[in-house]
Amino acid sequence: MLRVLIAFAVLITAAAAPAQSPGGEGIRRLQDRAAEFEKQMEGIKDFTPSEKMRSEARKAHELFEKRQSEVEDFEEQITRTLLGVAPEEILSAAGPEDRSRKSTLRPDERIYLFVSSSVPVRTLRNYARDLEAMGEPRALMVMRGFVGGIRRFGPTREFLLRVLKRNPDCDHLTERCSGYDVQIWIDPLLFRRFGIEEVPALVYVRGLSARDPTAAESDPENASFGRALLLRGDVPLDYFLEVLFRETRDERFETLRRRITGGV
Repeated sequence: MLRVLIAFAVLITAAAAPAQSPGGEGIRRLQDRAAEFEKQMEGIKDFTPSEKMRSEARKAHELFEKRQSEVEDFEEQITRTLLGVAPEEILSAAGPEDRSRKSTLRPDERIYLFVSSSVPVRTLRNYARDLEAMGEPRALMVMRGFVGGIRRFGPTREFLLRVLKRNPDCDHLTERCSGYDVQIWIDPLLFRRFGIEEVPALVYVRGLSARDPTAAESDPENASFGRALLLRGDVPLDYFLEVLFRETRDERFETLRRRITGGV
């Protein structure tokens, strides 16, 4: 079965977060901080918030709920469309037989493919095809943010459909289409951690250590990275794996490369 996973590492933008927040916080971190604040306030028996404070708190909570709901709706739209389980049955999940998704990379290794909507769609489609052929769950495509900003999900949805549809001429509004099995993360902090200014760019990293595996890998307070290898420019994925094999003499990268090239 086709599987598309979209991980939103940053859900609350600067517009929805306090001014001192570096680009916004994930929902989990925001909830943790709220719980910590509540715990601190338990010892202050005589504290009575003013009506202004109550009003600001209500507004912040409403905005938080709205943003969370919008992001969840957007993720569901993309996943449903590409999984073929939308109520209107616009798309089907017909595609190559699903792999067991057993990872060749170790738990502390990742391959990140940094992209944006400025990269030609044909190039992105080739990457999506090769990522699916590689069948590596720890290799994923990363975008800096939503196309046109987080307030407008429509352009990002259409962009991802153009990239992930197996047949570019398939009209998902009128016929059944199938999509590539690719993980896509939207994570501006990951761009920042590796200093990615131009795309596409490929990064292999090892030595990933996260205090909380369920939290964002891009959060420097949660995760650290070891050695990384970066290639910038329109580099084919199979060539990147060839470089990794030459640098490390690790047969695993040759195995992944052959999945893309068909054993060549």
